[in-house]
Amino acid sequence: MAVSTQHHFVMEPLKGVGPVRFGMHKDEASRAFTYVYTSFFKGPDSKVRSDHCEVVGLIIHYSDDSRVDYVEVHKAQYATVTLELFGRDITKISFAGWSSS
Repeated sequence: MAVSTQHHFVMEPLKGVGPVRFGMHKDEASRAFTYVYTSFFKGPDSKVRSDHCEVVGLIIHYSDDSRVDYVEVHKAQYATVTLELFGRDITKISFAGWSSS
């Protein structure tokens, strides 16, 4: 079975991003993708490593009890990812805003 390089993630405030749900255990979140990811400590006081999946452009951060706390979204490196928020395609949003075209 081939691994998909196209993904559509719905961003749901207070719920999650794509298959990653807030409150989900780290073990479950790590199984959401079959891609290689790197783990790192966000800061000197971090007790649980964050997971960075460059392929789909997600950095998943965990609470001290290993539950998804928040997710950072950035440009995917090796896959095509579209992002949806409140029914709108926000894939091309930048800090400068987006075009209505």
